Amino acid sequence: MTLEAYLARYGGSAEISLDSLLIEQTRAVLSGRGPEGPISVELQGVSECEVRLPEAARAVLSSHRDDPLLWDYGPRSTLFGNAPLPDPPRFFHEFHELVRGQFRLERDPLRYLNWQGNFMEWRDRVVSRTYLLLTAPAPIAEAASQLLDDQ
Repeated sequence: MTLEAYLARYGGSAEISLDSLLIEQTRAVLSGRGPEGPISVELQGVSECEVRLPEAARAVLSSHRDDPLLWDYGPRSTLFGNAPLPDPPRFFHEFHELVRGQFRLERDPLRYLNWQGNFMEWRDRVVSRTYLLLTAPAPIAEAASQLLDDQ
């Protein structure tokens, strides 16, 4: 069911002002379960939006504002190694898949690794006794920590 159909059937209104739009900067998702099944409203590229819904609709909708596009502007974590990384190629590949695949970020995963230009230099660093592995947004660092635990 479209938002317009939902509002027509259950009441309420939605207004989006064109002068408040930003291109591909933020994403908000409202989701829940209405009388006729699941409801999901996704707003992309919106910096400010007001949606007025009846109380019945507000009761079933929840808002998700933690978009991975915003993570670079939030809390960061740093992972240090105090023992050689057991399998550097595996970690490198899995970290790349984590950033690009699981989190679907269009960013180069190397921006988070302590990268100095080529794989061999990075590998030599992470097989030493102590090293800085990465500095990344907290959710990426937490997931990378799990990759380390799995090695």
